[in-house]
Amino acid sequence: MADEDDSLISSEYPSYYEATEDTDPSEHEKQVLFEGMSGDVCVMRNMSDGKRLRRGIIGALLLAGTIAIAAVLCLWNIHRLWRLAVAPLWFGSGLTIFQWYQRTCVYLAWKGQVEKDGSTANIAVAAQRAADRKRAILIFVYSFLFAVLCTAAHMLVPVNLLNK
Repeated sequence: MADEDDSLISSEYPSYYEATEDTDPSEHEKQVLFEGMSGDVCVMRNMSDGKRLRRGIIGALLLAGTIAIAAVLCLWNIHRLWRLAVAPLWFGSGLTIFQWYQRTCVYLAWKGQVEKDGSTANIAVAAQRAADRKRAILIFVYSFLFAVLCTAAHMLVPVNLLNK
């Protein structure tokens, strides 16, 4: 049994709400419904606006740094296998950017919690926890695909572009 303070349900917490038949259609773009999940559960986000802003800034800086490192490796006479070392950076930048975009912290989603104004609380509704975890898995899959595609494109660039 969870304490009342420890379990926040959609009607009490603005990050989550239950979609009903009279939900405004303009809200559709803010909703993320998952196949195989209950149709009345709609997960909006699990992290605060401040944390989301930090994820966006960190993701943009990490992506810019990764692109700069990739460019240096392409422009200098460095063997292509060294370019594989940039793959974790592609994954990390993709992970932070997708978390920013989806408004979901994968760590909190995996723990089944939400965060607002610096405090966390457990998600009481099992369908919401499952939807949050599914979104976290999708973020990992998207980040992995992003890393694979960027690494493959990086590997295809010829060595020593400056001397050609």
